[in-house]
Amino acid sequence: WANENTLIILQIESKKAIDHLEELIVPGVDACLIGPNDLSQSLGVPGNTKHPLVQEYVDRFIEKCLKLNVPCGIHLPTPEALQPWIEKGMKLLLCSSDINLIVDGGKKIVDTLKQMVQGR
Repeated sequence: WANENTLIILQIESKKAIDHLEELIVPGVDACLIGPNDLSQSLGVPGNTKHPLVQEYVDRFIEKCLKLNVPCGIHLPTPEALQPWIEKGMKLLLCSSDINLIVDGGKKIVDTLKQMVQGR
């Protein structure tokens, strides 16, 4: 069953990968995910994911994926951070992380218990 139902998602993290995306997306590739932090390194602006050059290459990534009819996406910490990318056509949306979800859930429980105890 697993061999027939494998999902292949390319992790695109460099200028070179975006420049050659048409060659990387071969039959059987189901989607592509952009890595903006590593992309910023590749473009010579480490960690500056809001740099115009990084934004330009992410836009190129989206355009190429849309042209090739391959869903594309990004992993960001909040739903609000994903909104601009949704508007540009990204469909593969990863939000938060396992650690953040555990911490947020734990905080909610602690806050609720504090309110219950203080309400006595």
